[in-house]
Formats: sequence, C-alpha cells, structure tokens
Amino acid sequence: MSTNWFAAITVGSQNAILKIIDMRKQTVLEYIKAEVSIGTDIFNRGKIGLETVEETSVALEGFVSRMKEYDITESRAVAVSAIKEASNAEYVREQIRLQTGLELEWLSNSEERFLHSQAAANGTPNFNELIKEGTMLIDIGTGSIQLTVYDEGNFMFSRNIKLGPLRVRELLAELKERTSNFADLLEDFIFSKIRDYAQFAPKDVSYKHFILIGTDLLFFKRAFWEKAEDKITEAYFEALYAHILETPEKVLAKKYELSFDSISQLLPSAMLLKELLKVTKAEEILLSDAELVDGILVAEMIRRKSLTLTHDFTQDIVTSARNIALRYMTDQKHAEAVEKFAIHLLIN
Repeated sequence: MSTNWFAAITVGSQNAILKIIDMRKQTVLEYIKAEVSIGTDIFNRGKIGLETVEETSVALEGFVSRMKEYDITESRAVAVSAIKEASNAEYVREQIRLQTGLELEWLSNSEERFLHSQAAANGTPNFNELIKEGTMLIDIGTGSIQLTVYDEGNFMFSRNIKLGPLRVRELLAELKERTSNFADLLEDFIFSKIRDYAQFAPKDVSYKHFILIGTDLLFFKRAFWEKAEDKITEAYFEALYAHILETPEKVLAKKYELSFDSISQLLPSAMLLKELLKVTKAEEILLSDAELVDGILVAEMIRRKSLTLTHDFTQDIVTSARNIALRYMTDQKHAEAVEKFAIHLLIN
C-alpha cells in the first residue's frame, strides 16, 4: 500500500473506466475500460434497463476488486451528467452502491466539462501557445457537445448543444430506415443546431485550431488519425470525410476494425466537425487523448499541490459568469459586488 496511489473511476454512457496512478511519480499503474450500454438505454427508453444495471455493476465490481489488490485507500468515482437524464438514475446509483460499495458522484455538465478541459490542457503540448490564437475546444460527449472558445490566451465563450453522436443516432434512427438520402437529412439537422450556436458565438475571433476531446473517440482515432500524428489539416479532413460519406458503414467497420456502435457515431461526429469548420474556417484539428478520468486525476493532483496548470480555469468560470450577466443585462454594480464576495468566500 502507498498513500501516493489514487484511483479514479468514471461511468459514462458507453463505458466505465478505472485508472490507478502513483501521484508522486505521476505514472499510471493500472488502466481498465469496460463497455456498458447506458446511453443507448437512456436515449431509447428514458431509463436504464435492469440488464444494463447488472452489466455496469459487474464491471464496477471488477474495478473494486482490482483496487483492493492495490490496497487503494483514496479514490473518487463519478458518473457523467447524461446519466442523470434517466428516470431511474437514483435507483441505479443505489443498486450500484449496494452491489459494489461505490458511492457514485453525479457530475453536472459544467463540472464534467471543467474537468475534461483541465485534462486536455494538461495533456496538450503548447496549450497556452495554441489559445493565443483563435482556438475552439470541442468536447464530444455521447449526448451533447461543449464548444469553448479561446483567443489571445483568454476564455471567450462556451456553449453546450444537445448534439452528441449517440443522441443524434438514436433520435434519427427511425428516419434512417425511411429515407434514401440519410446523409442530407443528418446534415440539415446538424446545420440547424450549429446555426443557432453561431448566432451567439463571438464574431471577432479568427480561428486557427480545433482541439477535439471526448471520453470515447476511438472511431476518430482509427479513421482520421490512422497515419497522422496528433493533428490534421482541414484539407486532409475534407478528403477523408468525403470517403466516409460515400462508403457503407459495414465496409468502414471492417476497414477500421470498429464495432457497429462506434461506426454509426462516426458520420454524425464527422459531419458536426465539417459544419464547424465551415462556420469558423479553422485550419487544423488536434486530437487530445485526455479522458474524463484524467480530469479527475488532474483535479486531485492540483488539490494535493503536486501539479499546477499554466492556464487558470477558475478564472474562466468567473469570465463565463460575467458574460452571462451581460447577456441578460443585469445590474453591473450588483454583479461586481456579488463576484467580489463569491471569490472571497469560494476561491481565496
């Protein structure tokens, strides 16, 4: 046993992950991922089925067993915000507690994106240099995406859109069987959502970079980064996108060695990127390996003062609150007073 060892568990819409690290050395001791079907259940039926609860509990029991082998005394277990959408979410959390002993923490969407952004910043080389130019952080979750804009090193804007690839797939699944040109239908649906976003987005940002993050982006890694390093150009993306658009899903699944579940989310995600590239005219896309579980570990290292990020994400929260206040035309003197007291009580 070592007091420097720490375990993080995340339960997502499509997988559950355990990561154990040595906090002092910042080295990974164990990494385990198990597939679950939570997202499909929620978007199809509005609740998590009993079979899925059992499947998830068995996976988490395996994680707990592994943690015991390492004699882990400190850990944190969280569930992504999309799981709270299930009508039986609290029942599921209690069943997991009874079967595994784990006290799952529900993350809000804001907490989830905050952790993911910190992990991306920690794992992306030259992050501070990148955000000095127009940069959009695109966090792709199964149910929604978070678009966060940086320019001149500062946070500019962030917005959540219910446009995650799994949600889109399930919403349009029935229509897919009825139409001969599903790609056009999908493009119209996604474009309508991006158009709404563009109305609120900052107009004076000249975009250079996209940083793509998400808990399960294996399909992107296989399809778009197959022969590239950590980034691709807009032209390279467009060429591969055209190939994906005209190739049957079964052929793509075989070529990239992906399950149908993964490959069926590739087109919605690729189309989303295409529309964002069209709106922003960004020049390159970087793929971050950072997962939510890494965000949990980064947060713990910051709490222990063994890691300091060069970018201040807490200040991003303050800026975001200011922007919301301006949008709703609140009393500025009152807002400034509230900000002063809040920072004193919660941050300092």
